[in-house]
Amino acid sequence: MSPHVTKNGISKQKHHPIIKTSLALLVHSSLFLYFWDEAFLTAFYLMKRMRRRVTNNIYPIARLGKKNPDYSFLRSF
Repeated sequence: MSPHVTKNGISKQKHHPIIKTSLALLVHSSLFLYFWDEAFLTAFYLMKRMRRRVTNNIYPIARLGKKNPDYSFLRSF
């Protein structure tokens, strides 16, 4: 770990994309902040099932030994 990066900084880096995605879901669907918890859970669910450059375009859920995710059941938020 770099001496310039604190544990709090790493935590912020990991949570920032989830928060941004949650807010984007709320804004795009014109929902109130009352639904923040549902948006956060949905964003986290989706992000764990998306490909990432860090993992060589492998789904994080597939790295756990499961099959590639099925998106056929997803609906608009």
